[in-house]
Amino acid sequence: MGYCYAQEVVDSGIVFRLDAQGFFHDNEYSGNRMTGYTLPGFTLQPKIVWGVNDHASLKVGVHWLHYWGAHGYPASTFDTPWPAVGDTGTTAVHILPWVQLSSTWGSLDEGFRVELGSLRTSDHGLPLPLFNRERLFATDPEAGFALRYWNPWLKAEVWCDWRSFIWYGSSTRESLTAGAHIHFSLFGHKETNDWILYIPLTLVGQHSGGQGRATWSPGLRSFNATAGIVFSHQFFGSKSGTKGSSFDIGCHVAAFGQGGHTEIPFNRGWGIYPEVAFEYKNFEINAGYWYGKDFVPLLGSWHFSNFSAASPWLTIDRNKVITVGIEYTSLYFNDLSQLTFEARLYHYLEATGNDGNVHSARNQFSIGCILNVFPSIRLR
Repeated sequence: MGYCYAQEVVDSGIVFRLDAQGFFHDNEYSGNRMTGYTLPGFTLQPKIVWGVNDHASLKVGVHWLHYWGAHGYPASTFDTPWPAVGDTGTTAVHILPWVQLSSTWGSLDEGFRVELGSLRTSDHGLPLPLFNRERLFATDPEAGFALRYWNPWLKAEVWCDWRSFIWYGSSTRESLTAGAHIHFSLFGHKETNDWILYIPLTLVGQHSGGQGRATWSPGLRSFNATAGIVFSHQFFGSKSGTKGSSFDIGCHVAAFGQGGHTEIPFNRGWGIYPEVAFEYKNFEINAGYWYGKDFVPLLGSWHFSNFSAASPWLTIDRNKVITVGIEYTSLYFNDLSQLTFEARLYHYLEATGNDGNVHSARNQFSIGCILNVFPSIRLR
């Protein structure tokens, strides 16, 4: 439930690194709220890491996203976990350059980091309703810049993901996603304490438009903001760095606002999400209840939207969803491979749409498997 920055140590020298990820994710959705789909495929990210010194590094490689059975890919950025646009593929493969320059000051305990170029996609501290975890493996990596600061009590991040660049006279829109996140511990932190109370704050904004386009149209703007409070208790060896157990309980409130989107029938909305999670060694079970009014999660799942993905004409007055998830994660081969199995149930409570009662199936579920392999070889 908590958000943790994965700080990496880059030594001087040259290293070849491979980040490979295979996934199979089946979403059994039906009704007029969500359309079911399956994501079978892999990502392959080979790169050369040059540690200029203990503070600066350059990473150069490629990112290959492949869906099994796909014979063509749209010539666009894959910004959602389900990029299907019919059979109008224009490229045989979907490979992007992966280049990052970074500089770090400080240590693993306290420091500041700047990243420019390709970024490691993360949930940016957003709770489940506002971030679809399929973005971590089934979309293009983020690219832009990230500024991060951390110490035992505070973790902060400002980032920008530039999704679409346009030339002068282009018929398409410039688009970007940017945000800020603060994770502040009121007391305790995971390195030294069993009892932790922290406040996560996140703001995410999206812009679509740009000057110099072939045809003028109003710019589109939208945002999500969240504020929460989470209590966490760690036990059975968690604080010593070994894989132990933890119990988390928290609540998040969220806001939505937009301007210019004529296809979205409301301009502002809100939601609330109390949740609880229990982790024991490699297993985790979590549950939450979402209540939303006129809300659209910009990076999240449509289960938690008051605007239907399957039926564009349908809006839900009060969206109420109970969700339960189970996950198993384990490392293998000297921590060079990670295997994850996950399953999640979404239970819709009775809701009313602009057509009367919503006729979606009451229970929807997803199940998936993800295998990560991340070996490295020092070249110099």
